[in-house]
Amino acid sequence: MCYIHTPYGFGTSKLAAKFDKGIGVVNTARNWNTVLKMHELAQGLEGK
Repeated sequence: MCYIHTPYGFGTSKLAAKFDKGIGVVNTARNWNTVLKMHELAQGLEGK
């Protein structure tokens, strides 16, 4: 897992473009609010 802080957006980041090409595997980007919501949903599934 890797975290890249891109305060002006992943799509406009020169580092992010190089990162995508450099790792050589398919990846996804999520903003922190999405990560928190996914965590919340996963916690709800554990109780079922």
